[in-house]
Amino acid sequence: MIKKVLKIKNSNKICKNFEKNFNRLKHKKIVLYGIGPETEILVNGLKDYNIIGLMDQNKGFQNKFFYKKKILSEASVIKANAIIIIVS
Repeated sequence: MIKKVLKIKNSNKICKNFEKNFNRLKHKKIVLYGIGPETEILVNGLKDYNIIGLMDQNKGFQNKFFYKKKILSEASVIKANAIIIIVS
């Protein structure tokens, strides 16, 4: 129970920090780079953002789905004219 509460608090903190820094990009096409746990928190917590997909250095993940978002290739992100935000 305590772990779940801490996870929720951290999730809120991560989302609020993202919103503080990137609110001006809310309606732009956004691709999150990285598929770690913070990315999952952002995908699930930022429903008002236009997150069109994810990227990762592992090319084997391309065209697969993580957190209900497609892992995009560099070419497809360029074609979509999306903004890439690195999640670390």
